[in-house]
Amino acid sequence: MRIQTYGMTGTLRMAAWLAICLAGAFPVGLAAADTGKCDSLEPLEWLVGEWQTSAGPVIAVESWTRVAPGTFEGYGEARSAETGKVTNRETLRLVEMSGEVFYIAMVAHNDFPVPFRLTACSGGTFEFENPGHDFPTRIAYRRTPPDRFVVMVSNADGGGFSLDFGRPPVTAPNTALPADATNELADR
Repeated sequence: MRIQTYGMTGTLRMAAWLAICLAGAFPVGLAAADTGKCDSLEPLEWLVGEWQTSAGPVIAVESWTRVAPGTFEGYGEARSAETGKVTNRETLRLVEMSGEVFYIAMVAHNDFPVPFRLTACSGGTFEFENPGHDFPTRIAYRRTPPDRFVVMVSNADGGGFSLDFGRPPVTAPNTALPADATNELADR
């Protein structure tokens, strides 16, 4: 199938591609699990802000911002704990669309964004699925109050990994005076 995009800007082409992708990835006959009030981003408002976890030599960061009603934008990245250099980065988006919520990831090894539909939410757990994707097919966020969450990234066969995020530590600014400045003050 060839899609004509005469006169469309890059953003419009991306929106058209995403709409076609979502229609193909989530056929009308596919029944979602009982999602209660999971048709908006309101239950995910707690996710806004910066989160961090570390695993040995790597620090993983996830950050979310509400940019408009019905849209959160964010990113996930892995950084070297030693140098701070970013070793992997993905752009993320949560959107309300047609009465549903989608998690959309743009990663370096895919030419197009990968959509995951919110299929279940209850008890602080939010499950996004795309059965047509190679890996992962499921991304689940589980809030663990007061200020933590676990993200589980997996396939239908159960293979995958999880990360336990918390708010990054707040560091106080360095207000100490240099030793020679302290001596100058003492001499006065």
